[in-house]
Amino acid sequence: MKRLALISAMALGLLAGPASADVLTQATYPINISTATTTVVVAASAVRPTLITAFNVIVGGADNVTLEYGFGPACGGNTTLLSGAYPLAANGGIAQGTGAGAVIIVPIGYSFCVVTSAAVQASGFVSVQQ
Repeated sequence: MKRLALISAMALGLLAGPASADVLTQATYPINISTATTTVVVAASAVRPTLITAFNVIVGGADNVTLEYGFGPACGGNTTLLSGAYPLAANGGIAQGTGAGAVIIVPIGYSFCVVTSAAVQASGFVSVQQ
């Protein structure tokens, strides 16, 4: 009897899936850095954590690339490392994730940033769910 009531409620639209506010937004952001700097790649979300589902970076010259999160412009406040420095040789790179699940989780209210140590081109992307 309970199963019949559940099926009837579903057919009448009385039971809905998650509200639209609960649906995650998927997006991909470019990494395009050519100086030794800290760059905000994914801006902070005030509503939910940022789930990094995939990323890759390839460098044109020797570079140390570090991932972190923090507040404000250029992750200037309350920064936390998400990785150690990846020591990449010229034309080297790193790739993580397939887009199917989180490989890095950035807390609510923090931006995801990439730190580079050399003035060489660093290119790639970051795929996220927010």
